Amino acid sequence: MKRFFYRLFRFFWSWGFLKFVLFAITLVVLLYVEEDWRGARAWAATKAKWEGRGVSFDLHLSSASGAGQPEPRRTAALQAGAGP
Repeated sequence: MKRFFYRLFRFFWSWGFLKFVLFAITLVVLLYVEEDWRGARAWAATKAKWEGRGVSFDLHLSSASGAGQPEPRRTAALQAGAGP
């Protein structure tokens, strides 16, 4: 049993295992980068298609878009004590 653990220990500290770990990490990083690139291209194509139809993806909220709507902290339900 002692010999088994010795060989197991030597395997984990060997150059072969180090090469395997580095290869696995490199493979995972490359797959992640490729998927990120593919997703960015798909999003750009979808965004261009929908913006061509007139849909805006501008996330900047202006004060004019919320004009006339009450602020959440000033609603009647919160003023009556039903709030948190």
